[in-house]
Formats: sequence, structure tokens, C-alpha cells
Amino acid sequence: MRYFFLAIPILLGSGLLISMGADNGKLEPPLSIPPDSLTGRQSTSNLEQVPAEMATRSGLKLEAKTLVKFKEMRAEAKKVGIDLFVLSGYRSFADQKRIWDNKFTGKTKVAGKDLSTEKNPRNKILAILTYSSMPGTSRHHWGTDFDIAFSKNNQPDSLLNRSWETGKGKEAYTWLTQNASRFGFCQPYQGTPDKRNPGAFTYGYNEEKWHWSYKPVSRNFTNAYKDQMDNLKPSGFSGADTGTEFYEQFILNVDPDCLTKP
Repeated sequence: MRYFFLAIPILLGSGLLISMGADNGKLEPPLSIPPDSLTGRQSTSNLEQVPAEMATRSGLKLEAKTLVKFKEMRAEAKKVGIDLFVLSGYRSFADQKRIWDNKFTGKTKVAGKDLSTEKNPRNKILAILTYSSMPGTSRHHWGTDFDIAFSKNNQPDSLLNRSWETGKGKEAYTWLTQNASRFGFCQPYQGTPDKRNPGAFTYGYNEEKWHWSYKPVSRNFTNAYKDQMDNLKPSGFSGADTGTEFYEQFILNVDPDCLTKP
């Protein structure tokens, strides 16, 4: 008797499509991801809260598989005296809009400057984009990306590259660069944006030594965003119209390692 196996598409509660082959029961990469899940307007249902002892504050969430692997990586780092904490995880569109609007209106200064005095909208947006994403374009919307701190008490310092270049910060960063890939993590923003993918992009985020991504899942989101790019133009926040000029580059200009197959 001959048996034939079918790949059966299944719609998860998060809106992610997967296919499960009856021959091996393995889950395949998502076939499609809804636009609202890509842009943070709707969270996926597979978010889980980061345990208090692993976070710098309560209420932080990560995508379920990402959290499992972070726990494993954190436990391994502790064996050599390195503490890792989640400083920032999943962010909704509204969360990112609040960060963006505070900088756009001057409530939060950018590199010491009140941007409410900047009359050129293009210059204003590019200044904010040095480190902050436009709402709807942040990798934090996926729950796969998070900011790391090397101490519960150094939250502001952890968002400065220089803090990862000396002392405990350097120890933690060196360990991450040597070991994070074993758990599926990559650093999306390494080096300067013009050298990250030479000749491919003009714009991109500056280096963020604190920002890490769980590649087995985030890679699917990146590819899905790329496929739906024309339908995901910036909207719903200050300066969105101007942002359409370069939003694609800021989304796609990530370290090549984050785009390769796990």
C-alpha cells in the first residue's frame, strides 16, 4: 500500500499561516503574516511576559520562542558571571508612536537638541531615525527583537554604545558576539549603515550593541515585510509622508547575518 502525505495549512490565533506535513509533524516557516502584525497595530497571540528577575522592569513581553532561547542564553552567560536583562521587548504601534511623537515635538531631546525648532521635516525625521524607528517599521513590533542591559541598575547606560566598550558592558558584549548565535540570536545593527551592506543602501540605523534579534522567527517577519512593502508605507504619525522616502532602507538595512537561514 502506498501512502501520500499532504502539507496542511493551519491558521494560528496570531494570524500566522504555517503548514504541517503529515509525514513528519514539523512546522514550516510562516507562509504569510498579516500587515497589522508586521506594523504592530495588532499583536500576535504568542507573546509571553518576561519573568521579573530577567527584566529591568515589569510588563515586558517577547515572542514565545524568543523568550525560551533568551532564558537559555541568559543561563549560559550566568555560568561565567555575566548578567543579561531584557530592557525593552515587544512594542505596539502606539508604544512606538509615543516615543516618536515625543522626539518629533521636542518633549524628548535628540542628541541634546529640541527638534521642535527644526523647520525642515526631512532633517527632523532623519535625526530621530538615528536610533528610533518610525511607528509601524520597528522590529520591536514582532516580539523577536529586544534591547539588553548588563545590569538591572544601568538602564540609560545600556542604550549607549560606549557602555558596551568598557568594564562589565564590554565583557557582556564580547560574550554575546561569541555565543549569541548558538542560541539563534543576531545583532541587526552593526557598524555604520553605509558599510553594513556596501553599495546597497544610503540610509540605516546606527550601530546598536544592545539590540538583538531571534533570527529563526524575525527573518520570516523581515521577508514578509519586504514582500508587502508597497502596502506598508508609513502612516498615522507626525512626518509619515516624508518618511515614505526612505522607510524601506531603514527596514532592510540590517546585518546580513540576520537574513541568512538559521
